[in-house]
Amino acid sequence: MKPRYIYFVAGLLLLALVLAVAGYAGMRVQNYNEARSWHIEVKVRAPIYEKSSYPYGSQSPPNSIVGYLEVGAKPNIRSMGWAEPWPYWEVQLESGKRGYLFAPDVKVSRR
Repeated sequence: MKPRYIYFVAGLLLLALVLAVAGYAGMRVQNYNEARSWHIEVKVRAPIYEKSSYPYGSQSPPNSIVGYLEVGAKPNIRSMGWAEPWPYWEVQLESGKRGYLFAPDVKVSRR
């Protein structure tokens, strides 16, 4: 009787683990698709910041810049998030560095 109970509990734990991994993967795919659904137009040279918090002038320590997107560039979007009151995107530069682009720095619209 005990071995069956142990196999049953182990099976439930395995099922829970598989469902958790599948749920996490599904959320990552949804986030990627959401990030790609935005049209980002670079009208002026846009800074790419190191951290995902908007760089207010009074911020200490400051959010350093890891690179820039030039006018007309199409950013390589990796993921997206929301910080009140606008969205931000994690982008990968041609150099391979990753950073964050904020909506106030570019012209955005939904596709």
